[in-house]
Amino acid sequence: MRRRILFLSTIVIPFALLALVLLVLGRVQDSRSEGLLPEMAPAIEVVVDEPVLAPLYDPGCADAWERIPTNRGPYAYLTLNVNDPALSTNSGTWSPDLPQDGFYQVEAYIPAHAPIEWCTTNIGIILSDTVEARYEIHHVGGVTNKNARQRPLANQWLDLGLYPFKAGKAGYVRLTDLNSEVNFTSTISFSAMRFTFIDTIKTRYFPVISTSKPTATPSPGVQVSNKPGFDACILPSISKMQTWWDASPYWIYGLYLGGSSYATGCTKADSAWVSAVRQQGWSFIPTWVGPQAPCSVFPNKMSSDPAAAYQQGRSEAALAMTAAANVGLINASHGTVLYYDLEGFGSNASSECRLAASSFVNGWTGRLRELGQRAGVYGSGCASHIRDWAALPNVPDYIWAASWYTNTYDAQASVFGVLCLDNSLWASHQRIRQYAGGHKEVWGSQSNTIDSNIADGEVAIPGVTLAAARPAAGLPSQPLIQDMGWLSADQGWTLAGGRLLWTDDGGSTWQDQTPQENARVSLATAFFIHVDEGWALPFPARPDEYRAYHTTDGGQTWLGQSLPLPPGEWQPRQVTFLDAANGWVTYRLMTSVLFSRGVMLKTEDGGKTWTAHDLPIGEPVFFDSPLSGWTAGGAAGDEFYTTADGGLTWQPADSNSVSMPAGSQLDPGKLLAANLPGQVDRLAFPSAQGGWAVTVEGDCQGEKASLEFACRQVSTLWKTVDGGSNWLPVRLPASGK
Repeated sequence: MRRRILFLSTIVIPFALLALVLLVLGRVQDSRSEGLLPEMAPAIEVVVDEPVLAPLYDPGCADAWERIPTNRGPYAYLTLNVNDPALSTNSGTWSPDLPQDGFYQVEAYIPAHAPIEWCTTNIGIILSDTVEARYEIHHVGGVTNKNARQRPLANQWLDLGLYPFKAGKAGYVRLTDLNSEVNFTSTISFSAMRFTFIDTIKTRYFPVISTSKPTATPSPGVQVSNKPGFDACILPSISKMQTWWDASPYWIYGLYLGGSSYATGCTKADSAWVSAVRQQGWSFIPTWVGPQAPCSVFPNKMSSDPAAAYQQGRSEAALAMTAAANVGLINASHGTVLYYDLEGFGSNASSECRLAASSFVNGWTGRLRELGQRAGVYGSGCASHIRDWAALPNVPDYIWAASWYTNTYDAQASVFGVLCLDNSLWASHQRIRQYAGGHKEVWGSQSNTIDSNIADGEVAIPGVTLAAARPAAGLPSQPLIQDMGWLSADQGWTLAGGRLLWTDDGGSTWQDQTPQENARVSLATAFFIHVDEGWALPFPARPDEYRAYHTTDGGQTWLGQSLPLPPGEWQPRQVTFLDAANGWVTYRLMTSVLFSRGVMLKTEDGGKTWTAHDLPIGEPVFFDSPLSGWTAGGAAGDEFYTTADGGLTWQPADSNSVSMPAGSQLDPGKLLAANLPGQVDRLAFPSAQGGWAVTVEGDCQGEKASLEFACRQVSTLWKTVDGGSNWLPVRLPASGK
């Protein structure tokens, strides 16, 4: 019996086409605003109307193809899904002839069609297309497998992502009839495929290549890990590493090996430390910190000439390999993976600077491969222009991408979702993500100042074998307290889980006063001048969107305003006011834990206007007058600077010469006297007898090598009415309440 088509009426609304055009234009505009597109990016669109089918379509039923008309003109083809590779027979391939190298948005057209009564006996009516079409995108960076929902699209383009392609017909898209649905329960649609040019690939010095995959068999000294990790400026002691191995969610340590840009004051490991920590179970991210991009703010720079930068990259690779061998990561029987720390040099960096940096990465990667090692590179998705590296002859095997969105451990962190980096690049277990910059965490009553990472990429493995385990899933708890401030013993606020909570009765009840702009924003820090007037800084949603919120009615309403930060990727650290007119906002540049650079915005008119000034370190500032102030911290935590001109200039100083505000994190007096359990993170005494404190402690349950192992960071708000002799815990409302 010949198959029958049961037609259903469909209505095509012209506004849908208009919406699609606006969406594409908006996407291009957004990309331009992020510095990803040239100002005059050419509009190039290549459409392959029909795929090459295997087997070829035949009007008979035996080929398992159904041909249907489309509203575009060319035919589309349907086949039935199967979930067993042995039953898979049908596939289609789209091979565009692309006019130039570049990044292309790939989209599949899904035509509208009625339910189909299939011709094969006992199949019956197939109601709709699949929700799991398995596309293979073959591009410059290798092969990306993309599962996408065809249902319920009808006469619409399905976005498959952004990928780098070489000019000509080297790249293609393939789709088969295989998925995980029950056999013969859905149709898989094969119609047009569209390739839209989005961005150029910088090829003036090096051409694109055909693959970025590492060699098939890893060295014995490395393995792909999908576990949490941390890196630190100050090397933890062997005993502290043992405590954190036993009591923290972390499995991997970012092992900085040295280099000409290695931060002064940070400490490095020797072979004895590495050997001892390996035996505890730790894996490593071995990292070399050499010259930075020629247009960066860092003093030690690579050449701006691409050819010279390429040779420098090769030289740095040899130095890094020697350092890795000196600490025992490389010997005659096995090699390792080495990451280069290429800090951000600006999302609006010139093409010449980007080319030099990419050439350096090309030399680094190529030389390590010649030496039998694996190559990785650290950088921020936007400011380090990681996407450029996908176009190199020697594409790094792995990337370590900095993209911060929190300031604490996150059990749900993902290597994907990095700003300015499409999920299709380095997608096959080739990523580590640094999701939280320098912050303090406490596990097993031991604190470290760290960056937090999640891995799904290659690391150097320890010399012991452990049972398989998954990343810690986290335990339920109230949100972590990020900040707090008190105007009296009864009136004050806390910032927890990105929400601003206010109390008028000493913590008995709380009101959520978080700013709303389209949706509730996630706050990083806040400050109240008095009970009615306050300021708050959110975590930035985009690398070029920095805002402050101001309230004059106690948080009932907030007015948002843009802040004039210089180019770069910044994370908010502090907002503070000396009085209603004079205030300061500080941001830290997104860097590895080895660096600390900041910017301060100053207002003298209550926030109407702001001026930007460089900070020597990315830390909070403290002013006791509009002109006199200080800042402390830095990568190693031992830097101290003062200003006598309102932050225009800063000079190194002795911290003992400055009177610290009571309750500040550098004021140890009350911290030592506080009769509190756990590690004291914040302390405030608005009166002699009335005080508030925040303690932080890590909590893990289960054996680390078991599937039941899970961890959380717990913060507790405490209140005292007798000068700190006794403390009572104060409960905050649960998230969403």
